[in-house]
Amino acid sequence: MDTASTDDPTNWTNGTVCKPVLSSRLPIGLMANYWQSVGSLQVASTIPSTPTNITYSVGGGQMTLSWPVSYAAWILQEQTNALNVGLSTNWVNIGVMAGTTTTVSLNTAGLVFYRLRHP
Repeated sequence: MDTASTDDPTNWTNGTVCKPVLSSRLPIGLMANYWQSVGSLQVASTIPSTPTNITYSVGGGQMTLSWPVSYAAWILQEQTNALNVGLSTNWVNIGVMAGTTTTVSLNTAGLVFYRLRHP
């Protein structure tokens, strides 16, 4: 497919990928294709269908979390609770990850859970 170089749809050809042009206008996780032959704009989700498979390694009082590249722009969240509480709803954003790995200090003051959230 060709990549659209202008916002003018009359310059797009069948199957033109509009993501570079429309990326600032579409929510993260969506892409668009313009099909001139039928005059339609197809919008599709680009959210990965595979599990996140967060892996970890521990050393030196720190834990390194890693996940697939298809989740590179997702938001890593953590939740710390007392041992008698378990999992609840008090998730805190650690930040939008620029890559697929991050290192956090180990917390021994309770249970700590991690997850990736779609932006």
